[in-house]
Amino acid sequence: MMRVISIAGTYQPVRCGVAHYTAQLRHTLEPLGVQSWVLTTHAAAEAVGQPDVIGVVPDWSVSALMPLVRSLQTLPADLLHIQHAAGTYRFERAIFLLPLLLKLAGWRKPIVTTVHEYGWWEWQPQWIPSSLLEWLKQWGQAHHWWDREDGFLLTHSDAIITTNDEAETVLRSRLPAFNDRIHRIAIAPNIEVVPIDRAAARRSLLQKCNWNEDAEIIVFFGFLHPVKGLETLLPAFQQVVASRPQARLLLLGLRCTHKSIADSFSENLILHNLDFSLPVLNKPRLLRFQPISKVEAEQGFQDLCSQISDLCVHGRLLGGVESLALAGEQATHYWNQLHTLVADLNLQQAVHFTGYVAAETASRYLSGASIGVLPFNHGVTLKSGSLLVLLAHGLPVIATRATPPDSNLAEQPWLHFTAPRDINQLTAQLIELLHRQTNVPSIGANGRQFVQQFAWDAIAAAHLQIYQNMLTNPLASDGVVKPI
Repeated sequence: MMRVISIAGTYQPVRCGVAHYTAQLRHTLEPLGVQSWVLTTHAAAEAVGQPDVIGVVPDWSVSALMPLVRSLQTLPADLLHIQHAAGTYRFERAIFLLPLLLKLAGWRKPIVTTVHEYGWWEWQPQWIPSSLLEWLKQWGQAHHWWDREDGFLLTHSDAIITTNDEAETVLRSRLPAFNDRIHRIAIAPNIEVVPIDRAAARRSLLQKCNWNEDAEIIVFFGFLHPVKGLETLLPAFQQVVASRPQARLLLLGLRCTHKSIADSFSENLILHNLDFSLPVLNKPRLLRFQPISKVEAEQGFQDLCSQISDLCVHGRLLGGVESLALAGEQATHYWNQLHTLVADLNLQQAVHFTGYVAAETASRYLSGASIGVLPFNHGVTLKSGSLLVLLAHGLPVIATRATPPDSNLAEQPWLHFTAPRDINQLTAQLIELLHRQTNVPSIGANGRQFVQQFAWDAIAAAHLQIYQNMLTNPLASDGVVKPI
């Protein structure tokens, strides 16, 4: 049995795409003989409430690094796998020092790092002159000490995994000496397709939304967030309805479960230096939770009551909005803002917000839709789980073009591009695709075939191969490319 320790900036799969990816990877690797544990923050571990998810740090500041190093040294792992996306670490940069500190502390086991995003964010402190900072970045990168974006994180990793072409291209251009360590493993759809007759799924969806039988259903899938282009989509859809009155728009999100509601409250419990014993690898370990004030706990209780009240009144969970990137009052404000925009556009009868729904329910809704739309402000690439989900359900998709565009998505009959934030162009594409879908209902079938290559079994097998190579190659754990 191979033993892998994963480090995750947060580990709340219902609220974070990277955490969901990590959880699914662990689940798929387990039957292949990989036993894994996650080290994360106290709050994230308590929210999840799983014995193999361990809170070891209060946050990702520099002061948390040595407790993290000590925790790693006490666990009998064969390999360390760091899952990195800047936002999941609250854009704290201390994690960039971890591989270096580990090796200085005597760590000799392989380190694998997955970068879920790369090439768009760099450290720009105000207290260092920009010219000096740029020189340091270039000098360290040229001498293989660090890279300009992620410090020591990648240069001191034995294998680097990226999930998309764009990040891989930038990595290879910046770190040519590390080319043999860089691997690309694409992501998979983040929900499975539930087998269901499409006609039955459509009837069920029409009944749920109280729409007529001739409705043409356009679906947006994913968290509702200001960067997802909904302020472009809704005015464009208004013009679509003017041309095709039977058009309908479904804004579909994933569910925040009963347990995750309780978890959101549990993070606000008053835990006055409470210690408890948690079995890890058959050894009891003491984990300490950080105390919070009574006022904060009472506010958490009020928030919980409010969410439960909404569940009882509406028979579902208000949602589709809250995530790690948009939480609490911000999420509620944006949710209300979208509803106001729908009302201002007089689209109340044509737009349906599902809120959070279970993955199985989401799959059935998608099978009942006609076409998909992803008007993201930053454009769409293969690293978009929402795109893969829509394609897996046999839907032709209209999406915004990324800069630079993803070459894997060029000239595909089931994918139609539009410019970001262009209402008129999006309107024209929606009308055209609705017309084509009426006459060629099988247009999305090739998209379903295309996405079959992104299966979790293949993703797990590729990870396992990398792990095995690291463990069987004695040079893999020696460190980094020697500085020059």
